[in-house]
Amino acid sequence: MSAQNFHKKLQLATDNKRPFVVYKLPDSRILSLLIQKEDTLYTSEKLNESGFVLAPFNTEKKRILIPFEHSDFENFILSPNFIKVNSHKKSLKSSTASLNKTDYTQLIKKAVGHIKNNKFNKVVLSRKTSIKNTEFDLKNTFLRLALKYPNALTYFWHHPKVGTWMGATPEKLISINDNYFETMALAGTQIFKENTAIIWGEKEKKEQQIVIDYISESLKKIGIPIKISKPFNLKAGHMSHICSEITGRLPEKSSLLKLVENLHPTPAVGGYPKQKAIDFIVENENYDREFYTGYLGIINKNLEREGRSTQLFVNLRCMQVDKQKLSFYVGGGITKDSNPQNEWQETEDKSKTLLSVL
Repeated sequence: MSAQNFHKKLQLATDNKRPFVVYKLPDSRILSLLIQKEDTLYTSEKLNESGFVLAPFNTEKKRILIPFEHSDFENFILSPNFIKVNSHKKSLKSSTASLNKTDYTQLIKKAVGHIKNNKFNKVVLSRKTSIKNTEFDLKNTFLRLALKYPNALTYFWHHPKVGTWMGATPEKLISINDNYFETMALAGTQIFKENTAIIWGEKEKKEQQIVIDYISESLKKIGIPIKISKPFNLKAGHMSHICSEITGRLPEKSSLLKLVENLHPTPAVGGYPKQKAIDFIVENENYDREFYTGYLGIINKNLEREGRSTQLFVNLRCMQVDKQKLSFYVGGGITKDSNPQNEWQETEDKSKTLLSVL
């Protein structure tokens, strides 16, 4: 389908105040556009529906669903000519932050103190930065994001009763196809440099091992045998991460809800032990993460339906859009070996994922 048709349909959905999501799966050129036929706010109680789900970090809050059965669905082949040429560049206005550099590094020191006192082993601390919304072209911003980060899930999601979110995430929460599942243990961040070997320190290796151990224990607890790959470097745009793939076969009549509840939030976005880390986050981060570090993607009660499988991703490197401002969410894993200045710089580097396409 043509670029012109894509822009026309997306503009019509916006004008008619319809919920929609356009997304591109990792290593695919297919843009999938799902437009709900009315503005009803659907939720997923048991993850046993078919559609696109957006779930918050807080597991007690509702998951928002754009159902296939109440939507029009269309695929497009992404190419650079989808981006409309616009010579008028927007300038990035002054920003505000949930935590400035001093406050964020102080919070990291506090977390390291808790870890050394054996209150938890790891915690993921995040911050939110907002800039003035000077009427950015969100469609073009998303398309540039999708082209720039080909091996990430990229998405542009809107519901008139909830809000607008956009992002590019390399982290898979779980994919299921024909009872085979795959997840990943992701941690550590470095700037990717062509022709330069990536060397991971003990801090990053230990951080990733915590994620591996947690996922392994969570799946074995519900009777699912697994295989774990050797760690490898996963490139996501200008960043690299340590990653191990975790795979296996699900028993008959496995529950997606039970799987997700055991995995989310993993130590890659919360910490370990889970509840102690989450309690620290809620008490100290100074803002509500909302859908940041939640999860999103396709759920499908019938895996044979039009070849769609279940594919859920952790909502990293994302921004929230409203009329006044654009809010960016970034974070990093803190262990006893964390250096506060380095952790601050890591969040600065991660923020470039979205800032670079605005």
